[in-house]
Amino acid sequence: MDYFKRSSTVRLRTQRGKYLFADEDECGVSQSKDASKQNVVWTVEFEPINPSVIKLKSCYNCYLTATNAPFLLGMTGKKVLQMKLVDPESSVYWEPIRDGYSVKLKTISGGFLRANGSIPPWRNSVTHDSTHKEDWLLWEVVPVGDSLQNEGLSTQKPSFKSNGSYTMGDNLQHEGLSAQNPSFKSNVSFSQEPSIVSSVPSFKEETVASKPKVDGRKIYYAVAGDDGEIPDDFDSEITFIGHNVKMLAEKLKEETGIEEDIYVCAKNHKTKRLFPLLLQLPPQNSDMYVVVVKASSTLARTLGGGDEKVQRNDDVYS
Repeated sequence: MDYFKRSSTVRLRTQRGKYLFADEDECGVSQSKDASKQNVVWTVEFEPINPSVIKLKSCYNCYLTATNAPFLLGMTGKKVLQMKLVDPESSVYWEPIRDGYSVKLKTISGGFLRANGSIPPWRNSVTHDSTHKEDWLLWEVVPVGDSLQNEGLSTQKPSFKSNGSYTMGDNLQHEGLSAQNPSFKSNVSFSQEPSIVSSVPSFKEETVASKPKVDGRKIYYAVAGDDGEIPDDFDSEITFIGHNVKMLAEKLKEETGIEEDIYVCAKNHKTKRLFPLLLQLPPQNSDMYVVVVKASSTLARTLGGGDEKVQRNDDVYS
């Protein structure tokens, strides 16, 4: 809760560096890497009756809402939307639970705000649920500042300084925002809490770098389409310990939900061709970028024999 008391407006950043994004249809919620848009800025409102919960309002004056509707039929995750009028089965209340330098946002039903990864339609989606993927539930609270209210959001990209703090441009104008929704009023004035703000420990960018080093290496991956299309963004990642390619393949199958056999491939910088990794991963636990190819896909039949040399990530594979 302390992180939200530092500022009346915040950005919520996932462990993969994406931000909670209010879609332009004023209904959906997703993830975006673009921190410069007002869509990633959320106004924090405290509830006087229950100080342990908050409400988060988007730039469209809609509240972040945990609904009871399934995101996909047959799956456990439920939709998270931005709404002005909330039905009785939905909730705009979120309980922040601190977890190291991050927070989890718990719903009244016991689920958590979850930033999904993996393959479409999960990629960049936001749901609420409980999950064994703990890092999908963690959000870093990035304060924007009390001087930035919804009527004055910036489209200018923040300027990051070497000490980890950031400043926003002075010309902060955002037109077309409607008046505050009368259905959701808060008696809390953020200007009345200077003592709370000063007592909260500083949460700056360098706190992320101060986390203890995790054993293993980062594997950034993308899933090739059945038609051979390879996504440009390697926006999903796992931490993998070891050098066994077969074990890595099993781990990636678990993460992506793919049930059939897969090839774990790297890309040759010079020829731009994919080739399967068959033996061991490179030494030194250097980060890797790999492409997951389904064994039944058209692309799998065009792969080389895997005899190309796999070197460190600054030499051959990408």
